[in-house]
Amino acid sequence: MRKWIKVLLWTVGVVVVLLAAVSLLAGPIAKGYVNKNGEKLTGRRISVEHVGVNLFSGNVCVRDLCVYEDDGKRAFASFEPAVFTSSLSTIFNNQFWVKEPEKYNGGDYYRFSSKVRLHLGVGSRLSLNIPNRQRRHFDRISFYYELSTYDLAIISAVPNEKLTLGDILCLGIGLQYKFF
Repeated sequence: MRKWIKVLLWTVGVVVVLLAAVSLLAGPIAKGYVNKNGEKLTGRRISVEHVGVNLFSGNVCVRDLCVYEDDGKRAFASFEPAVFTSSLSTIFNNQFWVKEPEKYNGGDYYRFSSKVRLHLGVGSRLSLNIPNRQRRHFDRISFYYELSTYDLAIISAVPNEKLTLGDILCLGIGLQYKFF
């Protein structure tokens, strides 16, 4: 076997092992750090049930993040789950291309695929528990959000200083009430 093939295979193998190690270890390390040091950092007890990292899908999921009242027993606010996402999407027809056709300045005019888009986003839910003595019709109010963008918006923002964050990001928000 040629030397460069051996080097390439060893390099790919080492990268795969490192990615697997990061994917398996990053979540438990982050969870342990927050559970151990959260009160020192914020002045309130904080607990995290699970932190998952999936390097292949681009997701970091934080499940059951809870900030407690000053007494450290009752939940003040909880985040259910915080998810960071990345995804690819495509359109299945011939009007769009992966590789730019030659008719556009020899394939060097747009320099991007019109068929495949990369999307990035973050979303979560913040739940506030209503104390028993103040409850009327519901015991919890949750606010949820999702903030997202896509590759062309980010690429357009680099050379164009006139674009604002509102031109690049999309925000979805809402309220949810939990009845008895």
